[in-house]
Parts: sequence; structure tokens; C-alpha cells
Amino acid sequence: MRSLVDIGLDALTAPAPSQSTGAEGGESAWPLVSALVGAGVVVGGGIYAYRRHQRSVAAGPPSSSAAPTRVLPPRPGSPEAAAHKRKLLYGAGIGAGVVLVGVALYARPIDFGTPARSLTWQEAMDEVQKAAAAGQVRIVQPYGRALMIAPEVNGVKLFYRGGMSETPRARGTELIDPRLLVLLLRWTRWDPTLRQIIHAGIYPGGNAEDTEEAHNRGTAIDISKMVYADGSDLDILRDWGMKGAWTGHYRLVPADKGYKKFAALYQFLASQATDRPVDGCGFSGENKPGPSTIGDKSFLITPDQGSEGLASRHRDHIHAQVGPTRECGGRSALTW
Repeated sequence: MRSLVDIGLDALTAPAPSQSTGAEGGESAWPLVSALVGAGVVVGGGIYAYRRHQRSVAAGPPSSSAAPTRVLPPRPGSPEAAAHKRKLLYGAGIGAGVVLVGVALYARPIDFGTPARSLTWQEAMDEVQKAAAAGQVRIVQPYGRALMIAPEVNGVKLFYRGGMSETPRARGTELIDPRLLVLLLRWTRWDPTLRQIIHAGIYPGGNAEDTEEAHNRGTAIDISKMVYADGSDLDILRDWGMKGAWTGHYRLVPADKGYKKFAALYQFLASQATDRPVDGCGFSGENKPGPSTIGDKSFLITPDQGSEGLASRHRDHIHAQVGPTRECGGRSALTW
């Protein structure tokens, strides 16, 4: 039978359950959690082993001419029993405390610094180049201010599905603005269980002649479905858009499959993508400070966006973009 110390040492050296490379200031907390949990088990096991050793020393060495002395536990209610209980509780408290600290650190939000929407083109390119050097993205070639990349970001595969009846397929390349690529990279780090992103379009948009449009610049993505490491998936239409009618508020309830994950994803996207009109222009939404929530009017469009017309056109996907939709304040979006 393996000792608690052996189990703890295994936990200390165990690999992370998934490959998750954090951005600057936001490394994945899993290795630290693994170490802390293992340390808790080691501490508890060490105290347990030390107490057994003390008791065996107190009993004296075994005699070859006599039967081994049986070490009895302290008599209930005796001072020895009370001291023994205090030491066991002390050891358990140390182990539990270490584990709780590890859990708290693991749940700590990742700080990505400047939101993807607020990066300059060069700042985004610098972050993308670091990711490329680390093997998290493969740049096929530059294409103006956009990049042609292989359809995989930090181990997460990108699939295109133009319509619900289509089978998702991987394109040979995806054309994408570096700031949107940074958003996708951060998404994969924020959720290391993500394995596939199925989208209804990054580039091009519906009208190829509208060069100012976000999709025609590769600065927007229409997210249709996510697939996770355990084989589960969330489909925007099936698990959100078809769940009841639009009310101007988040329609899902805690019993619904995607309730928590959709809400968490929205919060993440609102922190990185263009959200309120203060982040861009060309949109008649609510110009309020702070991130939006599901049901608000926002550049981040979902089945429950604050505008019923926009929401109805996004029953089957989440639209996320970085930068302006079109010409912004007299400045062409092509120069953004």
C-alpha cells in the first residue's frame, strides 16, 4: 500500500491536465495548484508518519525473545488523548489550509493587461510573434494588415460552418487581424479546456465590396459552437438561441446546459472585444462606462443583445470584434 507521502510526491510532480500557456502576468495557475495540493498531502502524511514514529520509540525496540509490544492508543479522556487529538487537528489544518490557498490561486482571474481591442497594430503583432515563436500559432504569410494563419490557435482548432446544415470544416488558412488573433489566443489561455471553435465567418463579410466592414478586415468572428476537452460542446443556436424568446435579458436559467459557461464567456469577451460604443463608433448602443452584461446594447452581439433586431439575426452565433465596425470619426477603419 502506497504511503500518503508517496501520493503527495506524485501530486507535486504531476503534469497539468491541459496545455495552457498564460499571457504576460497571467501564467496558468495549475502547476502551482498541483504543487500546493501535493504539499498539503505531504505535510499531512509527514505529521502522521512522525506520530507513528514517536509511538514506536515510546514502545521501545522489539525483543527477539519476547512477542512484539502492542502499542495501544491513548485512553479516551486522558491528557495523552487530548494532546494526540490536538496534533492531528493541527496537521489536518495545515494540509487543508495549503489546499485552500491553492484553490484560491487557481480561481484567480488571469490579468492579460491591455484589452485586445485597445492594442495598437504593432503591440498585437508583438504578442502574436511571441505566440508564433512558442508554437501556439503558425503564420503562413502577412496579407496587408492582416495575417494568413493555419486554422489552429494554441492547440484549439478553428472550423468553419457557413450554415447549420453544413458539416464544420477546417479551411486551409484563416485571414485574421492580429488584434483579433490576440483575443483568440487569450481565450484559449482563459479556458484551457477549449479544443475547437466552430465559427460562421472571420473573413470575408457578406458584401466583399464593403472594404470598411469588420469581417472584410478580419477583425470580427461569428462564434457558432465550442467543443471541450471532455467531448462536450455548446452550440449557440441549440443551447441558447432556441431556448425561449427574446426578452432583452439573459433568457437562460441555472438549469440550462450552457447557463454558466455562456455567461462566463460573455464576461471574458466583454473584457477583450469591442464592447460599449466608447470602445469604437458607428453603433447606436448605450454609451456607458464599464463592461456590458448580457441583454445590454453592445458591439458584442448575442441571441439576447439589447436590440431585438440584432439579437434575432444572431440567434445562432455570437459576434465579437475588435476595433470599429466601419469608418470611425472620419477616419477609415482600414487604417485602424
